[in-house]
Amino acid sequence: MPDPFRSLAATLVAGLLALQLPPALAQSTPEPEPDAAPTEGAGNYIEGDPKAALEKDRPQPTGVVSVGAAEGGSASGVLSILPPIRLTPRKLSFPHGEDRRVDLNGTWDFVPAVPEGFDGTFRSIDDWQTLEVPGHPALGGHEVLDPKSDRRFGYHRRFEVPASFEGGRTVLRFEGVDGFTKIWINGEKVGENDIATLPTELDVTDFVKPGEANELVLTIEGSLVTFWSMRKIGGITREVYLQHLPDVNLARLHVDTDLTPGSSEGGNGGVLAAMRAHVRVANQGDALASPVTIAFTLRDADGEEVALQHLEGPLPLLDVLPGQTLEATLPLHATGVLPWTAETPNLYTLEAELQVDGEPTMSARQRFGFREVEVAGPHLLVNGSPVKLWATNYHITYPGLSESVPKELIKNDIRLFKEANFNAARSRPTPPIQYVDLCDEMGFYTTIEGMISLMIYAKGPLNDHGADPAISVPYRRHIATMIESYYSNPSVITWGLANESPYYDYFKVAALGAAAADPTRPLFFGSDARKGVDIPLMDMNDDHYPRKAYGEGQPSYGIADVDELNTIENGAWDYPADRPNLFTEWLHVHVNNVKEIAYDPGIDDFWGYPAEVHAKHFDDKPHFAGGFQFKGAPYRGIGASPNWRGVFDEDRRVNDVFWAVKKSHSPVRIFEPASGRVEGDEAVWPVRNRFAFTNLQDVAFAWASPGGSGEASPSVAPMSDGELALPAAAARAGPIEVEVLAADGAVLDAYELTLADAAEEEGVAGEASAWRLEEKGRARVLTRGDVVATIGAESGLLESVTVGGEPVVIGPVTLSVIPSQLRNFKWQGRFTLVNQAWGWEAGRVEVDTADDGTVTVSTSGSYTRFDVNFTQAFAPDGTVRVEADATYTGGDNPGEKRGVNIFNHGIRVPVHQDLDTLFWEREGLWSVYPGDHIGRLEGETRATGDPRWADAREAYDPEAAKPNPRPWPWSQDLSAGVTRDFRSTKFNLVEGGLAAANGRRIVVIGNRAEAFEDRRHLHAAPLNDDLDGNIFTEEKHGPQKPGYDLSVLSFHNGGTEPHLTKSLRFGEHIARNGWELEADAAFRFDAGG
Repeated sequence: MPDPFRSLAATLVAGLLALQLPPALAQSTPEPEPDAAPTEGAGNYIEGDPKAALEKDRPQPTGVVSVGAAEGGSASGVLSILPPIRLTPRKLSFPHGEDRRVDLNGTWDFVPAVPEGFDGTFRSIDDWQTLEVPGHPALGGHEVLDPKSDRRFGYHRRFEVPASFEGGRTVLRFEGVDGFTKIWINGEKVGENDIATLPTELDVTDFVKPGEANELVLTIEGSLVTFWSMRKIGGITREVYLQHLPDVNLARLHVDTDLTPGSSEGGNGGVLAAMRAHVRVANQGDALASPVTIAFTLRDADGEEVALQHLEGPLPLLDVLPGQTLEATLPLHATGVLPWTAETPNLYTLEAELQVDGEPTMSARQRFGFREVEVAGPHLLVNGSPVKLWATNYHITYPGLSESVPKELIKNDIRLFKEANFNAARSRPTPPIQYVDLCDEMGFYTTIEGMISLMIYAKGPLNDHGADPAISVPYRRHIATMIESYYSNPSVITWGLANESPYYDYFKVAALGAAAADPTRPLFFGSDARKGVDIPLMDMNDDHYPRKAYGEGQPSYGIADVDELNTIENGAWDYPADRPNLFTEWLHVHVNNVKEIAYDPGIDDFWGYPAEVHAKHFDDKPHFAGGFQFKGAPYRGIGASPNWRGVFDEDRRVNDVFWAVKKSHSPVRIFEPASGRVEGDEAVWPVRNRFAFTNLQDVAFAWASPGGSGEASPSVAPMSDGELALPAAAARAGPIEVEVLAADGAVLDAYELTLADAAEEEGVAGEASAWRLEEKGRARVLTRGDVVATIGAESGLLESVTVGGEPVVIGPVTLSVIPSQLRNFKWQGRFTLVNQAWGWEAGRVEVDTADDGTVTVSTSGSYTRFDVNFTQAFAPDGTVRVEADATYTGGDNPGEKRGVNIFNHGIRVPVHQDLDTLFWEREGLWSVYPGDHIGRLEGETRATGDPRWADAREAYDPEAAKPNPRPWPWSQDLSAGVTRDFRSTKFNLVEGGLAAANGRRIVVIGNRAEAFEDRRHLHAAPLNDDLDGNIFTEEKHGPQKPGYDLSVLSFHNGGTEPHLTKSLRFGEHIARNGWELEADAAFRFDAGG
């Protein structure tokens, strides 16, 4: 960590303590007499113990040793910012192999509202019910408990304490209770806890009765801490157990490490490393513990012993008086050990055997990794190398389980995250230890944050936006417990002190305490609107989304261009480069715009563009250290909106956003379009290695083309650029399909590689044959072969087309202008996704035939909100081109002063219901897509779904064991009667349309324009689509009918998720009086074949 930070912390401690802490705690506490009880609420530990050192003239171990009271408090006036937290190591063993743990999980008695007159006993409540623990009460059908409520949950459990627990100490351990908890055993109050989902431990020796049945009762209610954790109170959501310990016991065992730069010993690529073993020995008995020693053993992941250097036998410690706790930091050394990173998750276990007077009393085991984290200028370093956190947000929840998620399901989620090329996560809430252990094992960085979320804009129960320092003491205990809980886990590389909060002084005090409690990890303060940027006592900046601060001028968001994904205009993404920057909720998936998601799932394909912008900018900025996509897994906590989506669904089936993350976050990038060059016998493509520790020679590029197949592994150093060379003959034979494979065979990415000089196929023009024009009254009928097109007598617009006498177009071609779904455009709610072109009245209609035989029908007129000039040209090659020049005239209503925010606009054609198969060819953002992805470069799909999946749908059991992903693709889910695949916009159209089973088609002719704004996009939906009544199409266009609306779009905003657009936009169209738009479409009608 930077020395200036530590110096500043030391300088400011005294002043901030005096400023922030209650007066009674800000003053020194008098030195107690030797036999006096420790002063409650004081601080940590005193240096040494002169009395014990004099009585036993033995050398002290090298390192830091201090002695204090056994159960919190202090034996002196030394004050600690964060309170000492006792959490006995989880992995214990005892000399005779006995089991000294009692599992208290299972069926408990429960009452959703503790009555008046409750006295801490079971008998004081009459209407007990039952509930499974761990688990949220709402899952048992009980009403949720709001933290502002006066109601309290009540829990009761009867349990046997083994007779062998007589003597020694018994502790009650909760791995996580969500809510302010008060605890009674056998009618006597034991203690309370207010640390929001983190572990807590109470010594209950004096309250339990070994060899007898015992009663445990607790109540859970709201508090400031639970309110500002911003969720419904969850009760006992994690494991509960009793642990028996000897009187002299190991109260703590943690490990941190230092690696020697450039060292390499042991012949296995290992390094020389120092460990610091942080131990506490608590004497909770009546006799002096003497002599006290600890024997250490280091083991690798296979259980093999690793020699500790310069260590001969057990280490001697100080004698420990009754009631004292010895705190020691003991230096250990090992050589030839393998470092831990997310790319190389090598783990070790340190075993510590506590001995008193030569006899072992107990052993503890702590797993850890040889890993160090620091901040150096703009870089976040792991083991001395810069790393980038290609990360996601992970709310650890599951449908039907809320936050009590079993380890195997968490493991599956992390597997999916890694498959999507995430290498890190920001976990919420403060996670269960199973999650962090899995991150250690699977190689996955994680941040851990305090649960306080003042939300900036929330007033809170005191109407003070969380400013009341009354929260300070329980908040500091929460932070202290968080650090103590996960101190040894190498995957935890940074602490976050809050979420979306103003930086009050009590946060600054906690920051000083956190820096002292764990100097091995950097700190950040989770906030938004730049409130976590350039603030004191933090090692890294944090902003949820890159954007300007409030009041810095508008627009505050960055502006990007689909054709220039490396550029963001407006300065909104400019951040200080003197320290690393995290963006802890950026790249938001579409969530709040639920109607847009249902109406046009193609916005999830377009989402790839902002994903690429984020990834490219993140990759190119050295001071951008972490980008946390929001979010990875659907949030299914109690009371959470069911709209929260992730990159996979709640049943863990991947959706089509998953591919966009996998491509944009790929650790091996061949930037597309992937056009190579020929150098002699080789075809060469530039490649970027985004790995922090892996050379690409350890990655396989498996390739195949019509000219052969093989594998390549170019040597490209971590976080650098190089080249991939493949045989030129294979490249000339046709596109080369490449899969990039990790050492374990996992597919990291896929490409289709071509040569820069590869010729594109030209489209084939239709045979020239002029349209025959006939006038039938005021209607005009144009015939070309078996295609008959009719211009309506009243509308002056193309109203019908038949092919071989069968209908294709069944209503007038129209302008299509679709408003977005935006919360800050509330007035347009009833217009959301409803075509604003209604009430057409034709004016002038003119017909002209050009020398080349092209028949042009020009029609002017107006809709209720637009004046429009239509041009409909029927060319001799069979192409029908429709152009519309429109001016918005409907913005005079008082609610429309802000205008109408436009989702898309173009030309719309009503098509007969028989044409129920959408087909397309398009140009994509990437050269490779999964075969069932809505954005695949070519394909076809039926409106009602692929019949191949009918049996799978019928057989699927949603209640089967989890994870239980639906076997059919996400694209084949139905949305208001048609599949997502069918109603998804196909961007950058080359050619596509709708076809009937007998072959008749309407073909939309796209283009290969260089600029995105000049390209055309294809969208199909049911005719007069009302999304099962969720949009109000019928009010303006009549009820939904058989058939389809086929739209050729000249503009699409890509979706209007507000948490995405507040940071980045690709341009927007706002319809106000006088706004002009142009739209055009080119069609061909045929019998197929």
